[in-house]
This record gives sequence, structure tokens and C-alpha cells, in this order.
Amino acid sequence: MVYSAVVGESQKSYQSALDIAKDQMQPTHPIRLGLALNYSVFFYEILNAPDRACHLAKQVVHDTLNMFRCWLIVHFVSEELLYDQTVYWQMVENAFEPLVFSGCFYLLLATLPI
Repeated sequence: MVYSAVVGESQKSYQSALDIAKDQMQPTHPIRLGLALNYSVFFYEILNAPDRACHLAKQVVHDTLNMFRCWLIVHFVSEELLYDQTVYWQMVENAFEPLVFSGCFYLLLATLPI
């Protein structure tokens, strides 16, 4: 009974912290990335919910790549290259997806450049 109460409170705290981080930090902020990594480990190891862990990891990768993509568009990409660049980033996201769903998301998130 005590264990389930602690797990429930931990999950609420993780979710609250992640909501605040999403609202107040860039997707590449080290604290936001670390929090997402820890929360995904919590889903995977404590709640035995690998599907939720993978969903969170995939969202982090998507948000990070999207932010980087937008930065590149604003700073370096001309309108003529926008279509090619969009196709490229879709390919990058598709390449990351098997890593996320194979359980390699710990490595992926831990090695993202900040």
C-alpha cells in the first residue's frame, strides 16, 4: 500500500515538473532533457510501461529536432530549399523512431547535444 502511494505521488511530481519544464524551458535545456530521461526510466522500470516510456522519449526527440529544424530555417535556409529541408528532417525523425522503440532511447537522450 505504501509503495503504490509513493509511486503515485512520484508520478504526479514527475508530470508536474515536466509540465513546468515544457512551459518554461526550451526543448534542448539540460534540465528538461534530464527530467524527460528520468521520467521515461520511471515509466520503464518502476511502472513497467515501456510504451509510455517510448512515447515520452519519442516526443522529446521530436521536440528537440523540431526546434533545431526551425532554427536552421530561420538562420540558414532559403525558401527554395525549404521543401528539401522538410523532407530531410522527416527522414531524420523516421531514422530515430526505431531507436526509440527498440529501448535505445536511454542512450539517445543521454547523448543529445545540448
